[in-house]
Amino acid sequence: MAELDAIRADLPALASLAYLNTGTEGPLPAATAQAMREAIGEDEVRGRISGKRFEKMEKQLDACRAMMGEMVGVAADRIALTGGTVDGLRAVLERVAFTAGDRVVTTDLEHPAALEPLREIVGRHGLNLETVAIGTTADDQQVTDAFARALAPGARLLLVSHVAYSTGRVLPLAAISRHAREAGAIVLADGAQAVGAIGVDIAATGADFYAFPGQKWLLGPEGAGALAVAPGRPDLLGVAMQALERGTASKPIWAGMLASLAWRKSIGSEAERAAAIRANAAFLRQRLEGVAGVEIVTPRDSAGLVTVGVRGVAARILLAQLGAKRLAARDVPGTEWVRISCGFFNERREFEAVAETFAEAARGQGAA
Repeated sequence: MAELDAIRADLPALASLAYLNTGTEGPLPAATAQAMREAIGEDEVRGRISGKRFEKMEKQLDACRAMMGEMVGVAADRIALTGGTVDGLRAVLERVAFTAGDRVVTTDLEHPAALEPLREIVGRHGLNLETVAIGTTADDQQVTDAFARALAPGARLLLVSHVAYSTGRVLPLAAISRHAREAGAIVLADGAQAVGAIGVDIAATGADFYAFPGQKWLLGPEGAGALAVAPGRPDLLGVAMQALERGTASKPIWAGMLASLAWRKSIGSEAERAAAIRANAAFLRQRLEGVAGVEIVTPRDSAGLVTVGVRGVAARILLAQLGAKRLAARDVPGTEWVRISCGFFNERREFEAVAETFAEAARGQGAA
Protein backbone atom coordinates (compact mmCIF):
# COMPACT_ATOMS: atom_id res chain seq x y z
CA MET A 1 0.00 0.00 0.00
CA ALA A 2 1.14 3.58 -0.62
CA GLU A 3 2.80 5.55 2.18
CA LEU A 4 0.31 6.77 4.77
CA ASP A 5 1.34 10.41 4.35
CA ALA A 6 0.62 10.22 0.60
CA ILE A 7 -2.76 8.60 1.19
CA ARG A 8 -3.73 11.22 3.73
CA ALA A 9 -2.68 14.02 1.38
CA ASP A 10 -5.29 12.74 -1.09
CA LEU A 11 -8.03 13.08 1.56
CA PRO A 12 -8.34 16.82 2.29
CA ALA A 13 -10.80 16.46 5.18
CA LEU A 14 -8.09 14.79 7.27
CA ALA A 15 -6.22 18.08 7.53
CA SER A 16 -8.82 19.54 9.88
CA LEU A 17 -9.94 16.63 12.05
CA ALA A 18 -9.35 13.03 13.04
CA TYR A 19 -11.85 11.27 10.78
CA LEU A 20 -13.25 8.43 12.91
CA ASN A 21 -16.72 8.02 11.42
CA THR A 22 -16.18 6.25 8.10
CA GLY A 23 -18.92 3.81 9.10
CA THR A 24 -21.34 6.67 8.45
CA GLU A 25 -19.61 8.53 5.60
CA GLY A 26 -16.01 8.18 4.53
CA PRO A 27 -13.74 11.12 3.67
CA LEU A 28 -13.95 12.11 0.00
CA PRO A 29 -10.74 11.74 -2.04
CA ALA A 30 -9.67 14.89 -3.87
CA ALA A 31 -9.80 12.92 -7.14
CA THR A 32 -13.45 12.06 -6.49
CA ALA A 33 -14.45 15.66 -5.86
CA GLN A 34 -12.57 16.75 -8.98
CA ALA A 35 -14.29 14.13 -11.13
CA MET A 36 -17.69 15.28 -9.87
CA ARG A 37 -16.87 18.92 -10.54
CA GLU A 38 -15.72 18.10 -14.04
CA ALA A 39 -18.89 16.11 -14.73
CA ILE A 40 -21.06 19.03 -13.64
CA GLY A 41 -18.93 21.49 -15.60
CA GLU A 42 -19.26 19.44 -18.78
CA ASP A 43 -23.02 19.35 -18.41
CA GLU A 44 -23.18 23.07 -17.72
CA VAL A 45 -21.19 23.99 -20.82
CA ARG A 46 -22.16 21.24 -23.27
CA GLY A 47 -25.67 20.39 -22.18
CA ARG A 48 -27.02 16.99 -21.24
CA ILE A 49 -28.50 15.57 -24.44
CA SER A 50 -25.61 14.58 -26.69
CA GLY A 51 -25.11 10.99 -27.76
CA LYS A 52 -21.44 11.19 -26.78
CA ARG A 53 -22.43 12.15 -23.24
CA PHE A 54 -24.62 9.09 -22.84
CA GLU A 55 -21.97 6.85 -24.38
CA LYS A 56 -19.42 8.16 -21.88
CA MET A 57 -21.85 7.67 -19.02
CA GLU A 58 -22.58 4.08 -20.06
CA LYS A 59 -18.87 3.31 -20.11
CA GLN A 60 -18.54 4.78 -16.62
CA LEU A 61 -21.47 2.74 -15.37
CA ASP A 62 -20.05 -0.42 -16.92
CA ALA A 63 -16.72 0.28 -15.22
CA CYS A 64 -18.45 0.84 -11.88
CA ARG A 65 -20.36 -2.45 -12.21
CA ALA A 66 -17.14 -4.29 -12.97
CA MET A 67 -15.15 -2.69 -10.15
CA MET A 68 -17.89 -2.98 -7.55
CA GLY A 69 -18.44 -6.59 -8.60
CA GLU A 70 -14.73 -7.21 -8.11
CA MET A 71 -15.07 -5.91 -4.56
CA VAL A 72 -17.41 -8.79 -3.68
CA GLY A 73 -16.25 -11.52 -6.05
CA VAL A 74 -18.84 -11.41 -8.82
CA ALA A 75 -18.88 -10.43 -12.49
CA ALA A 76 -20.34 -7.14 -13.71
CA ASP A 77 -23.52 -8.82 -14.95
CA ARG A 78 -24.27 -9.84 -11.36
CA ILE A 79 -24.30 -6.19 -10.22
CA ALA A 80 -27.14 -3.66 -10.19
CA LEU A 81 -26.13 -0.09 -9.42
CA THR A 82 -28.28 1.47 -6.70
CA GLY A 83 -28.66 4.61 -4.65
CA GLY A 84 -27.29 2.85 -1.56
CA THR A 85 -27.71 -0.17 0.69
CA VAL A 86 -31.39 0.32 1.50
CA ASP A 87 -32.17 0.87 -2.17
CA GLY A 88 -30.64 -2.53 -2.91
CA LEU A 89 -32.46 -4.25 -0.05
CA ARG A 90 -35.74 -2.75 -1.17
CA ALA A 91 -35.20 -3.89 -4.78
CA VAL A 92 -35.09 -7.49 -3.59
CA LEU A 93 -37.85 -7.27 -0.98
CA GLU A 94 -40.26 -5.79 -3.50
CA ARG A 95 -39.69 -8.62 -6.00
CA VAL A 96 -39.77 -11.75 -3.85
CA ALA A 97 -42.99 -13.71 -4.39
CA PHE A 98 -44.37 -13.74 -0.86
CA THR A 99 -47.53 -15.49 0.29
CA ALA A 100 -49.56 -14.38 3.30
CA GLY A 101 -48.29 -16.17 6.38
CA ASP A 102 -44.74 -16.61 5.08
CA ARG A 103 -42.07 -16.26 7.74
CA VAL A 104 -39.23 -13.77 7.43
CA VAL A 105 -36.33 -13.68 9.86
CA THR A 106 -33.98 -10.88 10.90
CA THR A 107 -31.90 -9.89 13.95
CA ASP A 108 -31.89 -7.36 16.76
CA LEU A 109 -28.67 -5.89 15.32
CA GLU A 110 -30.06 -4.51 12.06
CA HIS A 111 -29.91 -0.85 11.14
CA PRO A 112 -33.31 0.88 11.49
CA ALA A 113 -33.11 2.04 7.86
CA ALA A 114 -32.81 -1.57 6.72
CA LEU A 115 -35.72 -2.70 8.88
CA GLU A 116 -38.07 -0.06 7.50
CA PRO A 117 -38.61 -1.66 4.05
CA LEU A 118 -38.73 -5.11 5.64
CA ARG A 119 -41.56 -4.05 7.94
CA GLU A 120 -43.38 -2.44 5.02
CA ILE A 121 -43.28 -5.74 3.13
CA VAL A 122 -44.36 -7.68 6.21
CA GLY A 123 -47.40 -5.45 6.62
CA ARG A 124 -48.26 -5.39 2.91
CA HIS A 125 -48.23 -9.17 2.47
CA GLY A 126 -49.37 -10.31 5.91
CA LEU A 127 -46.05 -11.98 6.74
CA ASN A 128 -44.78 -13.21 10.09
CA LEU A 129 -41.59 -11.49 11.25
CA GLU A 130 -39.24 -13.23 13.68
CA THR A 131 -36.27 -11.44 15.23
CA VAL A 132 -33.26 -13.43 16.41
CA ALA A 133 -31.84 -11.90 19.59
CA ILE A 134 -28.06 -11.73 19.36
CA GLY A 135 -27.11 -8.87 21.67
CA THR A 136 -23.45 -8.45 22.60
CA THR A 137 -22.60 -11.64 24.49
CA ALA A 138 -23.51 -14.63 22.31
CA ASP A 139 -20.59 -16.43 20.65
CA ASP A 140 -20.62 -17.55 17.01
CA GLN A 141 -21.90 -21.03 17.79
CA GLN A 142 -24.73 -19.66 19.92
CA VAL A 143 -25.62 -17.23 17.14
CA THR A 144 -25.60 -19.98 14.52
CA ASP A 145 -27.75 -22.24 16.70
CA ALA A 146 -30.25 -19.43 17.25
CA PHE A 147 -30.60 -18.94 13.51
CA ALA A 148 -30.96 -22.67 12.96
CA ARG A 149 -33.92 -22.71 15.34
CA ALA A 150 -35.51 -19.63 13.82
CA LEU A 151 -35.14 -20.77 10.22
CA ALA A 152 -35.90 -24.47 10.57
CA PRO A 153 -39.72 -24.29 10.33
CA GLY A 154 -39.37 -23.10 6.73
CA ALA A 155 -38.66 -19.38 6.51
CA ARG A 156 -39.11 -17.59 3.20
CA LEU A 157 -36.42 -14.91 3.64
CA LEU A 158 -33.61 -13.90 5.96
CA LEU A 159 -32.40 -10.29 6.18
CA VAL A 160 -29.10 -10.12 8.05
CA SER A 161 -26.12 -7.81 8.33
CA HIS A 162 -22.68 -9.20 7.55
CA VAL A 163 -21.22 -6.73 10.05
CA ALA A 164 -23.34 -5.21 12.81
CA TYR A 165 -23.53 -1.42 12.44
CA SER A 166 -23.71 -0.87 16.20
CA THR A 167 -20.74 -2.94 17.33
CA GLY A 168 -18.71 -3.95 14.27
CA ARG A 169 -19.22 -7.62 15.02
CA VAL A 170 -18.71 -9.88 12.00
CA LEU A 171 -21.54 -12.39 12.00
CA PRO A 172 -20.88 -16.01 10.97
CA LEU A 173 -22.72 -15.42 7.71
CA ALA A 174 -21.58 -18.59 5.94
CA ALA A 175 -22.86 -20.83 8.74
CA ILE A 176 -26.10 -18.86 9.02
CA SER A 177 -26.62 -19.07 5.26
CA ARG A 178 -26.24 -22.86 5.31
CA HIS A 179 -29.17 -23.13 7.71
CA ALA A 180 -31.17 -20.69 5.60
CA ARG A 181 -30.53 -22.71 2.46
CA GLU A 182 -31.62 -25.91 4.23
CA ALA A 183 -34.85 -24.14 5.22
CA GLY A 184 -35.42 -22.89 1.67
CA ALA A 185 -34.99 -19.24 2.66
CA ILE A 186 -33.55 -16.49 0.48
CA VAL A 187 -30.58 -14.79 2.16
CA LEU A 188 -30.49 -11.02 1.73
CA ALA A 189 -27.32 -9.58 3.29
CA ASP A 190 -26.64 -6.00 4.35
CA GLY A 191 -22.97 -5.33 3.64
CA ALA A 192 -22.94 -1.66 4.63
CA GLN A 193 -20.16 -2.09 7.23
CA ALA A 194 -18.33 -4.87 5.41
CA VAL A 195 -17.41 -3.92 1.85
CA GLY A 196 -14.22 -1.89 1.92
CA ALA A 197 -13.54 -2.79 5.55
CA ILE A 198 -13.13 -6.58 5.33
CA GLY A 199 -12.64 -8.98 2.45
CA VAL A 200 -15.99 -10.04 0.99
CA ASP A 201 -16.70 -12.96 -1.33
CA ILE A 202 -20.41 -13.48 -1.86
CA ALA A 203 -20.04 -17.12 -2.81
CA ALA A 204 -18.19 -17.78 0.45
CA THR A 205 -20.85 -16.01 2.54
CA GLY A 206 -23.65 -18.14 1.07
CA ALA A 207 -25.85 -15.07 0.61
CA ASP A 208 -28.14 -14.90 -2.41
CA PHE A 209 -28.18 -11.10 -2.52
CA TYR A 210 -25.71 -8.67 -1.03
CA ALA A 211 -26.36 -4.90 -0.84
CA PHE A 212 -23.70 -2.33 -0.05
CA PRO A 213 -23.08 1.44 -0.27
CA GLY A 214 -20.44 3.59 -1.90
CA GLN A 215 -20.21 6.43 0.62
CA LYS A 216 -18.90 4.52 3.64
CA TRP A 217 -15.77 2.36 3.51
CA LEU A 218 -15.41 2.78 -0.26
CA LEU A 219 -15.05 6.58 0.21
CA GLY A 220 -17.41 7.35 -2.67
CA PRO A 221 -20.14 9.98 -3.01
CA GLU A 222 -23.56 9.77 -1.43
CA GLY A 223 -26.22 8.24 -3.64
CA ALA A 224 -24.13 5.36 -5.00
CA GLY A 225 -24.26 1.69 -4.06
CA ALA A 226 -24.67 -1.78 -5.49
CA LEU A 227 -26.74 -4.93 -5.21
CA ALA A 228 -24.93 -8.16 -6.07
CA VAL A 229 -26.48 -11.53 -6.78
CA ALA A 230 -24.50 -14.66 -6.02
CA PRO A 231 -23.15 -16.82 -8.82
CA GLY A 232 -25.64 -19.49 -9.80
CA ARG A 233 -28.64 -17.53 -8.56
CA PRO A 234 -29.36 -15.13 -11.48
CA ASP A 235 -33.04 -16.00 -11.95
CA LEU A 236 -34.16 -15.81 -8.34
CA LEU A 237 -36.14 -12.63 -8.99
CA GLY A 238 -36.99 -13.42 -12.61
CA VAL A 239 -35.26 -10.28 -14.00
CA ALA A 240 -31.79 -9.31 -15.19
CA MET A 241 -29.75 -7.29 -12.70
CA GLN A 242 -29.77 -4.07 -14.71
CA ALA A 243 -33.57 -4.24 -14.72
CA LEU A 244 -33.32 -3.47 -10.99
CA GLU A 245 -31.60 -0.14 -11.64
CA ARG A 246 -34.03 2.68 -11.08
CA GLY A 247 -34.47 5.94 -12.94
CA THR A 248 -31.85 8.10 -14.61
CA ALA A 249 -28.26 7.65 -13.44
CA SER A 250 -26.57 10.78 -12.06
CA LYS A 251 -23.47 11.57 -14.11
CA PRO A 252 -21.65 13.44 -11.27
CA ILE A 253 -22.37 10.74 -8.69
CA TRP A 254 -21.16 7.85 -10.83
CA ALA A 255 -18.18 9.80 -12.16
CA GLY A 256 -17.26 10.34 -8.52
CA MET A 257 -17.82 6.71 -7.58
CA LEU A 258 -15.62 5.55 -10.43
CA ALA A 259 -12.92 8.00 -9.35
CA SER A 260 -13.05 6.68 -5.77
CA LEU A 261 -12.71 3.10 -6.95
CA ALA A 262 -9.85 4.00 -9.29
CA TRP A 263 -8.09 5.93 -6.51
CA ARG A 264 -8.35 2.91 -4.22
CA LYS A 265 -6.65 0.75 -6.84
CA SER A 266 -3.90 3.32 -7.29
CA ILE A 267 -2.84 3.22 -3.63
CA GLY A 268 -2.81 -0.53 -3.04
CA SER A 269 -4.91 -3.66 -2.75
CA GLU A 270 -8.14 -4.29 -0.87
CA ALA A 271 -6.32 -6.92 1.18
CA GLU A 272 -3.74 -4.36 2.27
CA ARG A 273 -6.42 -1.88 3.26
CA ALA A 274 -8.37 -4.51 5.20
CA ALA A 275 -5.18 -5.49 7.04
CA ALA A 276 -4.51 -1.86 7.95
CA ILE A 277 -8.06 -1.47 9.25
CA ARG A 278 -7.73 -4.62 11.38
CA ALA A 279 -4.39 -3.44 12.73
CA ASN A 280 -5.77 -0.02 13.66
CA ALA A 281 -8.81 -1.54 15.38
CA ALA A 282 -6.54 -3.91 17.31
CA PHE A 283 -4.28 -1.01 18.32
CA LEU A 284 -7.23 0.97 19.69
CA ARG A 285 -8.46 -2.08 21.60
CA GLN A 286 -5.01 -2.61 23.08
CA ARG A 287 -4.92 1.00 24.29
CA LEU A 288 -8.36 0.66 25.88
CA GLU A 289 -8.09 -2.78 27.47
CA GLY A 290 -7.57 -2.67 31.18
CA VAL A 291 -8.72 0.93 31.59
CA ALA A 292 -11.06 0.87 34.60
CA GLY A 293 -14.57 2.00 33.76
CA VAL A 294 -14.14 1.54 30.00
CA GLU A 295 -16.20 -1.18 28.34
CA ILE A 296 -15.24 -2.42 24.86
CA VAL A 297 -18.50 -3.63 23.34
CA THR A 298 -17.02 -4.90 20.08
CA PRO A 299 -15.74 -8.51 20.06
CA ARG A 300 -12.14 -9.23 19.12
CA ASP A 301 -11.21 -9.83 15.48
CA SER A 302 -14.14 -7.84 14.17
CA ALA A 303 -14.37 -5.32 11.35
CA GLY A 304 -13.43 -1.63 11.26
CA LEU A 305 -15.70 -0.47 14.08
CA VAL A 306 -14.80 -0.36 17.76
CA THR A 307 -17.71 0.50 20.03
CA VAL A 308 -16.95 1.71 23.54
CA GLY A 309 -18.82 2.81 26.64
CA VAL A 310 -17.59 4.54 29.79
CA ARG A 311 -19.39 3.64 32.99
CA GLY A 312 -21.48 6.54 34.26
CA VAL A 313 -20.77 8.83 31.29
CA ALA A 314 -23.39 9.61 28.66
CA ALA A 315 -22.47 9.19 25.00
CA ARG A 316 -23.22 12.87 24.31
CA ILE A 317 -20.66 13.86 26.91
CA LEU A 318 -18.07 11.52 25.44
CA LEU A 319 -18.71 12.87 21.96
CA ALA A 320 -18.34 16.44 23.23
CA GLN A 321 -15.02 15.57 24.86
CA LEU A 322 -13.81 13.90 21.67
CA GLY A 323 -15.07 16.81 19.58
CA ALA A 324 -13.14 19.30 21.68
CA LYS A 325 -9.99 17.53 20.45
CA ARG A 326 -11.22 17.39 16.83
CA LEU A 327 -11.86 13.65 17.10
CA ALA A 328 -14.99 12.99 15.01
CA ALA A 329 -16.93 9.87 16.03
CA ARG A 330 -20.61 9.03 16.62
CA ASP A 331 -22.94 7.45 19.15
CA VAL A 332 -25.11 4.34 18.81
CA PRO A 333 -28.79 5.34 19.18
CA GLY A 334 -30.53 3.76 22.15
CA THR A 335 -27.27 3.23 24.03
CA GLU A 336 -24.58 5.23 25.79
CA TRP A 337 -21.93 3.82 23.46
CA VAL A 338 -19.57 5.67 21.14
CA ARG A 339 -18.55 4.05 17.85
CA ILE A 340 -15.04 4.61 16.48
CA SER A 341 -14.38 3.83 12.81
CA CYS A 342 -10.80 2.68 12.28
CA GLY A 343 -9.93 3.61 8.71
CA PHE A 344 -6.86 2.49 6.77
CA PHE A 345 -5.93 6.18 6.48
CA ASN A 346 -5.97 6.95 10.20
CA GLU A 347 -2.82 7.57 12.22
CA ARG A 348 -2.00 5.81 15.49
CA ARG A 349 -1.75 9.15 17.29
CA GLU A 350 -5.48 9.65 16.61
CA PHE A 351 -6.34 6.39 18.37
CA GLU A 352 -4.03 7.28 21.23
CA ALA A 353 -5.96 10.53 21.64
CA VAL A 354 -9.26 8.64 21.63
CA ALA A 355 -8.06 6.20 24.27
CA GLU A 356 -6.76 9.01 26.49
CA THR A 357 -10.09 10.85 26.18
CA PHE A 358 -12.01 7.78 27.32
CA ALA A 359 -9.53 7.23 30.16
CA GLU A 360 -9.94 10.83 31.27
CA ALA A 361 -13.73 10.44 31.24
CA ALA A 362 -13.47 7.26 33.32
CA ARG A 363 -11.14 8.91 35.82
CA GLY A 364 -13.60 11.77 36.13
CA GLN A 365 -16.14 9.21 37.34
CA GLY A 366 -13.72 7.85 39.89
CA ALA A 367 -13.41 4.56 38.00
CA ALA A 368 -9.65 4.50 37.82
